[in-house]
Amino acid sequence: MNTKELERIFDEVLVPLGFRRRRDTWSKSNEDTITLLDLQKSQWGGQYYVNLAIYLRELGTAAAPAEHQAHIRVRLDSIGRHFEPSIAEALDLERTEMSADARKATLTRALREVAVPFLLDRSVIPMLRALLAKAELGPVLITRTAREFLERMT
Repeated sequence: MNTKELERIFDEVLVPLGFRRRRDTWSKSNEDTITLLDLQKSQWGGQYYVNLAIYLRELGTAAAPAEHQAHIRVRLDSIGRHFEPSIAEALDLERTEMSADARKATLTRALREVAVPFLLDRSVIPMLRALLAKAELGPVLITRTAREFLERMT
């Protein structure tokens, strides 16, 4: 499998759900947020990482933010550890023991069952506030500004 084939898997799952692709990032504009899924290539080999991110519209003016500008961020393999074969294994194009069909099936399932639901569940401010209050936002990196904003009840 090569990079173009990998990107095609992401297109097949995300574009029908309303995500728009710009280079290696798929984004979906929502009323409160912009949800992002970014495919990042390792500089050291054939490994890829999938970064999930939520940009809070109230805290910025970017119409098409980059993943690193998002207020909440996490890697897909951090929230999809239960997958077998693993997401990390499927994203390592140097590992030849996994067939292209198995790789596609694993990634399609991970996108549909983990990445998309994670982003959709966090696409509105009330849900983000509720998840943060219950300490169920996930193993995410969240900016101080976003945390303070979400902790404020308006």
